[in-house]
Parts: sequence; structure tokens; C-alpha cells
Amino acid sequence: MNATPAHPGDSVDRVLEAARQLFCEEGFRASIDKVAERAGVARQTVYNRFGSKTELFRAVIQRVCTDLHETLEARDGALREQLIDFSLHFRAHVMSAENISAHRALVAEVPRFPELANALLENGPCRTRDQLAALLSHEMSAGRLLVADPIEAAEFLLEVVVGFDHTRILFGGLPPLPEQERGKVERIVDTFLRAYAPNK
Repeated sequence: MNATPAHPGDSVDRVLEAARQLFCEEGFRASIDKVAERAGVARQTVYNRFGSKTELFRAVIQRVCTDLHETLEARDGALREQLIDFSLHFRAHVMSAENISAHRALVAEVPRFPELANALLENGPCRTRDQLAALLSHEMSAGRLLVADPIEAAEFLLEVVVGFDHTRILFGGLPPLPEQERGKVERIVDTFLRAYAPNK
């Protein structure tokens, strides 16, 4: 009996997972050959699907950030709860052991690979900021937040949400205790909402 042919999406998923692992381990120096070998596909298969290592990297970043961005796209519930839910996801995402390792490996290579910097910035932080800004802009238009620059407001919230915790972990410190996360995020979001409370 012949084996059932693999679905094309299966090989794409394997390539993206292999690339994610290798970019975390080796940074942008990871070769297409290594990605193909780990994914169990031909080198040309990777190029046929993604075209270049930069485009493959871009696709990996988009895949990794999908869950995070979906928390903003849902827009269910009161604004405070939306921001708390997003902030918890965001902190867990950027401060995970895997992402900390990737951050260390990739940022060190930015001067040598400017295309890496653009792909990482556009598909990671900038996309997150822009989606958060869209939510805040909607709330400003509805009169539930002070009318201000939504991009600036989004950047402010993102910076405060990760704060010094991210820096400490990057330099080898311990992550925050899980049981303290929600309380900390609630205080951050409440401070943000007070700062952007609409004028009465």
C-alpha cells in the first residue's frame, strides 16, 4: 500500500519550526541547508516557498507573534480586561526562555545583517505596536480614552509592561514569579488608564 502523500502545509510547518529553532540557536547565521536538513526537506523546497533567508525569517517572526496579535484582534470585553489580557500575553511572550535566547542571538547580529533588523522590527515590535495603537485609537474615538497620539500611547504601554524585568532576564536574572504577574500587570494597566483618562 502506498503511503498517503504529505500535505504541502506539513512541509511548510516543518520548515518554519526548524527555522525557528535554528534562528534561536545560531542567530541569522543559521543556513538554509541546516534548516532544510532539520525539516527533512530539500534545500530547493525552502527556496521555492520562501525565496530567501530574510523572507523565511520574516515568516518565522509572523508565526511566532500570531497568538500575541490575535489577543488584540479579538477586542472582546471591557478595555481594562483587554489590556490586562494582552499585557499578560506580551510579558509571557517576550520574557520566555526561548525568546530571551533568540533576542541575545539575533540582536548581536543586527550590525552585520541589516535586513535582519528590518524584518525583526517590522514583523515583531512594530506590528505589535501598530495593532495596539489601532485598539487605543478606537477607544479614543469612542471617548473612552484621552484623545492623544495612539502610537505614542501604545509605545508607552509596551515599554512599561515589560519594564526592567526584561532587562534583568537578558542579563541572566530570574524571571518574575508567575503568581505575581497578574497583580503587577493590573497595576500597570490601571496606571496607564489613569494617565489616559478622558477629560471630563
